[in-house]
Amino acid sequence: MSIWSYIESKIYPMQIPTIVVSHDPMEALTLGDRILFLSQSAKIVKETKIPFPHPRTDELYENPSFWEMKKQLFRNEK
Repeated sequence: MSIWSYIESKIYPMQIPTIVVSHDPMEALTLGDRILFLSQSAKIVKETKIPFPHPRTDELYENPSFWEMKKQLFRNEK
């Protein structure tokens, strides 16, 4: 079972607040309810709420809004 499926099937239904640290934009958009961008000194510099409902399945990748959000969020992040 992947971490994605585990979080969606086990953690999310229990409504346990969970922090997932990721450097992968796809993972952050797929798993998160919000994304926090940190500076090099670990200060929050940007916060974005993710509007897609759970459970998130592969059908999410067919949604043009998902790809537009990814493009906007991560165009300046490297």
